[in-house]
Amino acid sequence: MLMLCNSSSAHPSPALVSPSCYPHRALAHPHRRRRRRHQHQKKHQKKKKKHQKKKKKKKKKATDGIQSYGSLNQPTNPPTNQRTS
Repeated sequence: MLMLCNSSSAHPSPALVSPSCYPHRALAHPHRRRRRRHQHQKKHQKKKKKHQKKKKKKKKKATDGIQSYGSLNQPTNPPTNQRTS
């Protein structure tokens, strides 16, 4: 690898060096940009998920209250069967 490319001597790992000797900076830059964009997407998805979770929790609380209220009125409890399935 060292004989093929002079720039590979500066680079620590020979696995990243390709036989067609193009400068590494050109190879590394778009990768860095892509990774940063991915991190931003991950952050955005996390925020979205958090928001959805909050919404779901509110809904669940409301339905639970209705179910418990219904189970108080009736001796048979169909709402609990629905929750288990």
